[in-house]
Amino acid sequence: MKKLLMTVVFFLWGCINLGTWIDLNNIFDDRQGFGTQINIEECLHDETDVIITNDLYQQLISALNKYYQDTDKIVVDLNNNVNFVKDELDKTNENVRVNREDIQNILSDLVTIRNNIQTNANNINNNHNEINDLNTLIASLNTQINNVDAKYMVYKNNIAIVTNDSELREALRKEVGVIFIKGVEIFNPTESYEVPANTRIIGINYPTFNCSYSETLNNIFRNKLDGTEGEYNGAGNITIEGLNFRGNNHTKAITVIGFAHSDTVKIKNCKFDGFNTWHNIEINGSRNVVIEDCVFTNFGQSIANPTEVIQIDLPNHEGTYPWACKMDNTPCRNITIRNNQFFNIATGTGVIGEHTYVQGYRHENIVIENNVINDVDNFIYLLGTQNLKVLNNHGSNVFNFMYFGNAQNNQQDDTEVSGNVIFFKQTYKVKPPEPSGYTGKFIYPIHSSSATSTIDNNLIITNNRIAGCKDHAITVCANRVVISGNVITDVTKHSIYVWGGNRVIITGNVIFNNNAEGVHIMMGNNANIPTVRVICQNNVGTVGTGSNFTSDYCIVGENQTN
Repeated sequence: MKKLLMTVVFFLWGCINLGTWIDLNNIFDDRQGFGTQINIEECLHDETDVIITNDLYQQLISALNKYYQDTDKIVVDLNNNVNFVKDELDKTNENVRVNREDIQNILSDLVTIRNNIQTNANNINNNHNEINDLNTLIASLNTQINNVDAKYMVYKNNIAIVTNDSELREALRKEVGVIFIKGVEIFNPTESYEVPANTRIIGINYPTFNCSYSETLNNIFRNKLDGTEGEYNGAGNITIEGLNFRGNNHTKAITVIGFAHSDTVKIKNCKFDGFNTWHNIEINGSRNVVIEDCVFTNFGQSIANPTEVIQIDLPNHEGTYPWACKMDNTPCRNITIRNNQFFNIATGTGVIGEHTYVQGYRHENIVIENNVINDVDNFIYLLGTQNLKVLNNHGSNVFNFMYFGNAQNNQQDDTEVSGNVIFFKQTYKVKPPEPSGYTGKFIYPIHSSSATSTIDNNLIITNNRIAGCKDHAITVCANRVVISGNVITDVTKHSIYVWGGNRVIITGNVIFNNNAEGVHIMMGNNANIPTVRVICQNNVGTVGTGSNFTSDYCIVGENQTN
């Protein structure tokens, strides 16, 4: 390098007359490895064998320019490369930054995913539990469905819908539990329908039974018996509901519905029209019987001796129950007759009554309540019962309301007659009431046995409204009697007549417009039974005493005449 420089120096010195020093800044432009100034004289004294000619100078300059150009190019390339590398580094740094953010987001997402995985795991566990619960529920539902299916089969086998006579008889023969009768046609039975135990017969739209179709048929429905059942062991738990029975004013003897030796019977919402004798309903030696919401019309209009519409009887002989029945004198118990209607009815004894009496046997717990009666000859005829209640019945055009008493020495005990409102008529339609002469009364005791001293016990007659009796209104012959709070008007004879008895209380009664026989309240006159221990106070009406009345232990006073 030193020799090259010396050559350049000598060449320049020989061609250009410059001073001792030559500035080479423009040639080398501060290139690396060259100084800015060259001492020519030093170069001349330096040993060299290089002779710089003009061509060599030109070549040197050319080489230097080329070197410069190459160097500039390299520098430019290096600068470009450096800039490129810098740009790439900037891009790389930006990518790194972005990637770092992405990695952070990914890490955050991973945490979220991990939490979601845990949540999903918990949900899966919960779902497993719910699935197990659902499986248990499904198993339970399957069991219930099976039970429903089983019940459906039971219902299918125990419910029948019939529309004609043969279908009804087939359902009864199969002992179907519930039989619906559709009112499509009129039934014309020629033989009785025998109803087995645990049967419910329900009419839809009141299917009609023509009870006069057969001249010889004397019964329509009765509970199934073979004649060996005693007491209350015959076919029971029977309901007959919503049927329409027509007698068409036929005069033959027929009992529409009959039950004997039965336990738990309901006759509901049925209609009976145009019968004359025997009974619309007979309850014989049975218990737990309810007759309600029925309508009874036009009974006993065409014969001389009509019998009871509803009979309460006991099986004593074939005449009391002429079908298969054991005759063991079973009395009736727990009989309820309520919310019924009785219109245009003539009977020799009573609409509700009995005509068979056996000593030592009497019916118990009979309730007759909330019935409506209109144009009726005799409503109640019951003798020898225990715990009879006649409550809140409403009647108009009634000739006799109630006979009560004993028969065959069976005492009539624990009788209550309360809350009834009865308006009377003055004549009967078909036959005089039995016994003859017992006409036009609200309540009257009948002692049909020869023992006239037999007396009734525990009689309560309260809060009744009585108007227009043809005879005495309230007549009693009993011990332990309360007659209280009754309003009695327009009675032809005594309004209250205590014919005989012991411990009788007559109080708070109001009596108006009566009195063909002189007094409103009469005490005494039974030749066999003294009237003693009577309290008669705080009544509105006149008071009198008859024979066989003793004033011992009696209190009579504070009554007001009207």
